[in-house]
Amino acid sequence: MGFLAYCRKKNFWDYMNKKILTFDKKDIAFFCFISIFIWIGFVCSISFMEAWLKFRTPNLSLEVGLSVGQLVFKALNKVEWTLAIFLTICTFLVKKKLKVANSIFLYLPLSILIIQTYWLLPALGERVEAVLQGMSLSKSFIHFYYIFLEVAKVIFLFLLGIKMFKDFKLNYERKDENFL
Repeated sequence: MGFLAYCRKKNFWDYMNKKILTFDKKDIAFFCFISIFIWIGFVCSISFMEAWLKFRTPNLSLEVGLSVGQLVFKALNKVEWTLAIFLTICTFLVKKKLKVANSIFLYLPLSILIIQTYWLLPALGERVEAVLQGMSLSKSFIHFYYIFLEVAKVIFLFLLGIKMFKDFKLNYERKDENFL
């Protein structure tokens, strides 16, 4: 018997449709927890690995590297906003009033994302365009600010993830329905 035949026989799809439409707080908290570490994974893989490895490639010109980097960081920013919105919505669905510790670890990465989106990425984009047009630029600390904020964002997200894991574990062990 094939998988689809088995699923039809056991009403697997009906069960999954009911389960998907009736998420409880534990399911939402789990998705929230997972989204934190997916966000960390994206930031670490792009900002801390792809960005500097790209310029170690011997046959890649500066112009192509900058153009690719600009495209990749725009895409990363969109993914980060999607995860940030998802994380915020899930957090408020699970818990109407956040504890101060949870809200700080949630709001600091969101604040950093706002700074990066509306100040640092446009400033870096202007510098990329200037280099692509052949202009020589003076030294700037914008890259260092961006890197510093990326490190801080990853640390705050990690601390939020640890805090959520501890809350989830403690309340799951107590079988508390009103957890987090």
